Amino acid sequence: MSDSSTSAPPKEYRTAWEELEATSAPAACVQLGNTVALVTGANDPNAIGYHTALYLARGGAKVYVGARTKQKARQAISSIKALFEDKDLLLEPFVADLSDLSQVKTAADKLRASESRLNIIINNAAIADDPSNKTEYGLSTTMVVNYLAPCLLVKSLRPLLEETAKAGGDVRIVNMTSTVHTVIQSFDLDCKFSLNVDPSWSGPRSPIMQQYALSKLALVMFTKVLQRDFDNLDLPILVMSVFPGFTKTTRTLKLMGNSPDMIFSPSDCAFTGLFAATEPSVRTSGKYGGAYIVPFGVIGKSTETAEDEELGRKFAVCSHAIHPHTQLTALLGVCVCVRLSGSVFVSCPSLLTTGVVGLAFGG
Repeated sequence: MSDSSTSAPPKEYRTAWEELEATSAPAACVQLGNTVALVTGANDPNAIGYHTALYLARGGAKVYVGARTKQKARQAISSIKALFEDKDLLLEPFVADLSDLSQVKTAADKLRASESRLNIIINNAAIADDPSNKTEYGLSTTMVVNYLAPCLLVKSLRPLLEETAKAGGDVRIVNMTSTVHTVIQSFDLDCKFSLNVDPSWSGPRSPIMQQYALSKLALVMFTKVLQRDFDNLDLPILVMSVFPGFTKTTRTLKLMGNSPDMIFSPSDCAFTGLFAATEPSVRTSGKYGGAYIVPFGVIGKSTETAEDEELGRKFAVCSHAIHPHTQLTALLGVCVCVRLSGSVFVSCPSLLTTGVVGLAFGG
């Protein structure tokens, strides 16, 4: 394996967990037999998802490698296997263009039909597209890929996740987010188009950055709502959002420029997501469920907006009301949202019930 695939985070950033095997894979990733994992956006050797899939597979997990095309998925699989010719790695393609929710649903259903268990979902795929680029759902491609696709993926695979957990398996969902979600301090909630940033936005950040930040805030809020849902149902499934650190990927350079703070390789940035997905103490400590985790394996501080339980619940309900593959589609337009004294109020009496929130997440 090349040095870029084995480099460890700088010593001053390491936790005790990483010191166990600082020059190789995270230590917890070496005993993953009987583990099935899905990593979206895992086909690019110069990005975090690829190295995440690599470490999981090297540790013995069966890994579904997410990519937009079968060719890209198979190229990534061949590349990873070539690094470990002495090992019989278990890697399978997971093919879906995440901007097309029908493809997400089809791919998820195929995986569900093929497997008897699923232990790990790492929602890693993300884009930073111009907000003027919209999908057929009327939402920006950034919001669909970064937020709605992970929601649908979890919803579609939830029965398999629950079956695995009830059978005693360690089940975790890791949503890869970004520290840039903290730039969104408040927003109007009108159930659909407030999720789109105006392409003519002239604030301190570019429209692309603003849309990306909003999508990542949505993912943090989704994480917390989903964890509360599992907890209320007494299901031992952990859901965490992870900021992996900045790296010189194409997307980060597009958003941030060539900042000297982007000091980590994609392999380094895989560490925190792998910590959340595999480290035993994350399961036993009782403090990581719903947490926002930052490099390297530390519980970070989010914002009041991200932590707002009621806003998160309303956001989730309204988001799923526009989702073409949930049973809430027919309720599109039912919500009437207004802004009062700078705060968000949502009038959705037929939706804001525990049962419907559970339905939105597949319960």
